[in-house]
Amino acid sequence: MPYLSTHRKQSQKLMLREYQPINWGDFKLGSTQKTISVKTTFSVLTMWTGVKKTVITGGIGLAVLVLGLILLFCFPLLFSHMVQQNLPLANGSISYKVWKDIPIPLYQKVYLFNMTNPEEFLQKASKPRLEEIGPYTYRSWWIKENITWHHNDTVTYRERKKFVFRPELSVGGEDDLITTINFPMVAAAAWLRNAIPLEKVAASIVLFLMKEKIFVQKSVWQLVYEGYPNFLTVIAPLIHSGVPKTHGHFGWLYGKNNTDDGEFTVFTGKGDLNKFGIIEKWNGTHSLKYWTGSCNTIAGSNGELGPPLAKEQKTVTVFQTDFCRSWKLNYKKEVNIRGMKCHRFSAKKSVLANGTDNPENSCFTTRRHLPSGVMDLSPCRYDSPVALSFPHFYLASPSYLRAVEGLKPNASLHEFFLDIHPRSGISTSISARIQLNAILEQDKNIRQFSNITELVLPILWQEVSGYLTKELADELLKDLEYPLLYASISAYCITALGVFVLLISLTLLLYHWTDKKKHSRQESLLEHDGLNEEEDCPNVLNPSVSPKMNDHIDGDV
Repeated sequence: MPYLSTHRKQSQKLMLREYQPINWGDFKLGSTQKTISVKTTFSVLTMWTGVKKTVITGGIGLAVLVLGLILLFCFPLLFSHMVQQNLPLANGSISYKVWKDIPIPLYQKVYLFNMTNPEEFLQKASKPRLEEIGPYTYRSWWIKENITWHHNDTVTYRERKKFVFRPELSVGGEDDLITTINFPMVAAAAWLRNAIPLEKVAASIVLFLMKEKIFVQKSVWQLVYEGYPNFLTVIAPLIHSGVPKTHGHFGWLYGKNNTDDGEFTVFTGKGDLNKFGIIEKWNGTHSLKYWTGSCNTIAGSNGELGPPLAKEQKTVTVFQTDFCRSWKLNYKKEVNIRGMKCHRFSAKKSVLANGTDNPENSCFTTRRHLPSGVMDLSPCRYDSPVALSFPHFYLASPSYLRAVEGLKPNASLHEFFLDIHPRSGISTSISARIQLNAILEQDKNIRQFSNITELVLPILWQEVSGYLTKELADELLKDLEYPLLYASISAYCITALGVFVLLISLTLLLYHWTDKKKHSRQESLLEHDGLNEEEDCPNVLNPSVSPKMNDHIDGDV
């Protein structure tokens, strides 16, 4: 009995020792499994929620990007369509207010060549010594009148040009005296070229009795617009049929003030901007009658406005009545005119080259066959011996410079150029520089010209210039530049925003993918650690099994 009592007490103590309450915080395997399960579920939910939001954000970014690209492509097309609708000549259009009364301040500068050695030239055949005097500046206004619209998308008009002398912009007054050639006398001699010798001798006698001299001294005003009385201009229509009556006066620009250059018919550009401002007819005809072949073609615009420029366009064609022809200007460079990017076109050497140097000009050839750089205008000047060149024989054959003294050609001073706004075709600035020359020729049967040196003698050159004002530039920028500029900036901003959002979305997706791999690695490591601990403590989680107690009980039995 004592032995059994003692044995029972020991067994109870052993059971109490073996089955005391378990502290689960001491067993890592069970807690790790629960933690893994909770963290995995939370991680998956968080990841898929983030991925979903990222994908949605990326979709929005892609949509914004596509919208920006569409706008970048569509805005230029839309703006081009708007220009095509609003640019053609019509009451209230963008071009009409620029075309009708040209708002650009226009100035005409006249430079005259004063002959300083007329007697030496006539008696000793010395080279003419020329002194350039100028500028004599005139403010000019060009106003369209008698405007008539036609059903074939053309408009007919006359352009009256008015010139007012500006002494503050000139080197002197219009009463300054200039020694120059007596051109009516030179013209009369040219008209008598084909006359019989007896008629030429008679003409010599008349010139002597009328005390006509080859060189005269006249005021600037007389030589330019006012004209001076001359007996030969009175009888000129009798000598050469077709010469207009000038009330007995001669001036190089006589009859050009407050008058027009004829009737023009131009295309409005409606329906076809490639014809915008292009001349259809001048004085009711489609071509000239001065030259031969294609040289009589009236092509291009009058230089005020024309078709919008094509990409990388190399030439533009202009027609001017003073030139008696159309000619091409070549692209030179891009210039900035009061914030507007414009293309500058200038006259090259080929424009006034003769038919030998430029075969395209062979149809301008006259009996004189002048060297390149000077164009004989006599066919369109009633056979008067007038020649056209650039100032100071710029771009002309050196032979012209060798024949006279006092000329210094300079591109910056004597180049002919035109600046055009490419999107509208409107001219933003111009510097039209041309020189008038007299062609002197010998005639053995006219005493006054029997020994004269044959040459092309410069008389005057003029520059018609106009430059865009700030007010007009701001208006053109508002109508033709800013709308597309602002639209393009907006489209670029939208595109940039789309790219930015899309990049953020891609970055977040990359982050979620990296984070998922990191969590997967951590879970694998935790599971591996848990299994190792379970192998080390196999009975901890099953307290119903106690090897020691079983062994003890078996021993007792």
